[in-house]
Amino acid sequence: MVGSRDLAFAGMISTLDRLPTSDQEITDEIMLHTQWGKWRYPCGYGADLPDFVFEGLPYVNMLMKDLGVETHRKSSRLQELTSPYLPADFRGLVDEWKQGHGASEIEIATHKVVTSGTDE
Repeated sequence: MVGSRDLAFAGMISTLDRLPTSDQEITDEIMLHTQWGKWRYPCGYGADLPDFVFEGLPYVNMLMKDLGVETHRKSSRLQELTSPYLPADFRGLVDEWKQGHGASEIEIATHKVVTSGTDE
């Protein structure tokens, strides 16, 4: 497990549903996100900010994996390779996420805490 908890919350923001289990996993994820931009686009802005044009779908896939939902949204492998993704391909995504998480988790995440007559 991660030795220091001061960065665990920052990791939770970017990974949504999971925390890294080791220092090596944290290092690997940092390398993936920081170095890849430099190597992929050596003449681009990769050293300062991501060049998102060609990595849009892989980034969305990474976020969907973090949420625990299916990343391959097409009906066949051939369609995955030959047809573009459209908004309709992501229909039912929220319901799929809700199915993968218990109702109690969803209720806890959306529950408002009331203290001293004010919402927090």
